[in-house]
Amino acid sequence: MPPLIALDETDSTSLHLKRLVLEGCPLGTVVTARRQTAGYGQRGRSWDSAPDAGLYMSILLPLPASAPTQLPFVLGLGCRDGLLAWTDEVGLKWVNDLVARRRKLGGLLVEVVKGGAIAGIGVNLATPDLPEAIGLNELTPTPPTLEALRDALLAGIHARLAAPFSFDAWSAASVTLGQRVRVETLEGVAEALGPNGELQVRRDDGTLMDVISGSVRLADGAYC
Repeated sequence: MPPLIALDETDSTSLHLKRLVLEGCPLGTVVTARRQTAGYGQRGRSWDSAPDAGLYMSILLPLPASAPTQLPFVLGLGCRDGLLAWTDEVGLKWVNDLVARRRKLGGLLVEVVKGGAIAGIGVNLATPDLPEAIGLNELTPTPPTLEALRDALLAGIHARLAAPFSFDAWSAASVTLGQRVRVETLEGVAEALGPNGELQVRRDDGTLMDVISGSVRLADGAYC
């Protein structure tokens, strides 16, 4: 079995795992922490990491050689599957957010490293003091322990990694598709995912634009 390293505190579980990769740790290694002092998400944004208020976890995974861009979508579906033990309200916001009740429950970030990819995952157990955030404490009368949440998400992720992938499954759980959205300066209706997971946005002039990265919000400025 690959090692599962549970820390009381670290700068970031992903940074800690990157250091372990340099030492030759095996694929499947998992790092969790009760608290992060420098947790981060997409575009280096800080991730609120109060002690025991959320699951802070990073996993070293093989990078799919044929379709590496699928990995964030597979991981999102796996996390959503794991959360079904406590709530069926979780949806997926392109490209890497877990949402419920139009607020952010969690997120993931995939970073390519030598020999694989590090998937950093954060899920709120308690609602942070942020207007667009939500915790599992609001979604279930019996929130899980950190260990139970960790095990459920890992089981969901590994099951999805072992199964054939289709963007249709992600699309069915999406809160983004079908919405009028804004991505940086681009505005239109999010119609579908492209073959590599790009977000296809139909502008008012009828042109279809492929978005490969960017912060997506509804056109009225709402988070989702």
